Amino acid sequence: MPKSEFYQTVPEVTGEQGARKQSFYDSYSRQKLDPSDPAVFRNSLLDFVRSNKLVADALIAGNVQMLGFSEVRKSFGERWPSIKDKILLLAETVIKKNTGPADAFLMVNEEQIVILFGGGDKEKATRSSEKIAREINEKLSGVSGIKEGLVTCRALVLELDPKTPIEALTTPEGLSQTVDAAQRKEEDVERQHFEALRSELHVSYWPMANIRKKLISAYSASVILPIWKASGEEQTHTGVFNCELDCYMLTQAGEALMRAGRQRRALLIVPVHFDTLATKPLRQQFIAACQLLPRLSSKRILLEIVDLAEGVPQGRLHTLLSFVGPFFAGFVARQPLSFRTPERFVGLKMMAVAADGSHVGTPARDDVERMQGFAKACGKARMRSIFYGASTFEAATAARRCNYDYLQGAAVAPAVADPGRVYLLK
Repeated sequence: MPKSEFYQTVPEVTGEQGARKQSFYDSYSRQKLDPSDPAVFRNSLLDFVRSNKLVADALIAGNVQMLGFSEVRKSFGERWPSIKDKILLLAETVIKKNTGPADAFLMVNEEQIVILFGGGDKEKATRSSEKIAREINEKLSGVSGIKEGLVTCRALVLELDPKTPIEALTTPEGLSQTVDAAQRKEEDVERQHFEALRSELHVSYWPMANIRKKLISAYSASVILPIWKASGEEQTHTGVFNCELDCYMLTQAGEALMRAGRQRRALLIVPVHFDTLATKPLRQQFIAACQLLPRLSSKRILLEIVDLAEGVPQGRLHTLLSFVGPFFAGFVARQPLSFRTPERFVGLKMMAVAADGSHVGTPARDDVERMQGFAKACGKARMRSIFYGASTFEAATAARRCNYDYLQGAAVAPAVADPGRVYLLK
């Protein structure tokens, strides 16, 4: 068929249908802001601000940070530009997939992407940003040559100050600086909230019973927060509050270990949030706290990873844990009772997997089945299983019958002010 005849068979889209089609693709192409043309960039930002000021009191921005580029740039040499472009294209594809025509984004540089969410719905923006970060992190594991965990995507949703002059947003540098200032403000607020309650914090240590050996051979550190913290008044968005809390507990645990003297010391389990290890600035702060630990910590302290999502690749976990590995005797992963894949922790110096059973009072049949499945899976992977929060005699008995290696909770032994030595249970 001649080319001209083929094109004659394609109907021409006109009228209202054509207008709808053109309007959709125009809005989709306007998602990515082009910083190469200052006039076009300025007009696009002004259009976005005008349209969103009508539906929101403050502009909602997502700060997507590709952390760790500086750590891998030197290893690629002349190949770095192609690797960088591959990662940024990956990030752009994910962002376009999870944003709508009313949103806009700017590739500020290789380590920062700013997303402007239309509509002023912060909860929806938060869900989209978390999904973007999660998908980028999953896809980064497939980029050739980059060790898993060295480049990490982090997304924060921020409200830009309504008093910010519009002109401050009409250049790429101004927009980036405004978003950075909003993030620093939230980080400072979280840091101030932590400092305000530091004097009210109380760290206690729960004895852990080794069922088979009939010993109190470990203690788990736990922090008691004021009631207003538990009520939700304080929420951590940037991770700074949790990082400050992690560093505080680690410091307290190190001091408690020294107070125990030269007696036969038990193991001490100290929790840390996964984001504290996964986010470079927070990880650096935590490592600084690790460097102040007594040398004995490398033999007596186990670091417990909490808030660890099931989809984190094993390679990424290995990289992140290697940063702090020399300071500790090993690691513990806290997982839900439904967890059944401990084999992904093999080779990570993971000594045990812990489950929080504080919600289990008098165990129902479903509770017992989940408890049994958890302990059995750990046993197959040759990892110790820990049952936390046994608050009733019935829960502790059920955990013992399910063959957990360690039990902890009010029904086992009360919390103490300092971790002690190993005790024989009679």
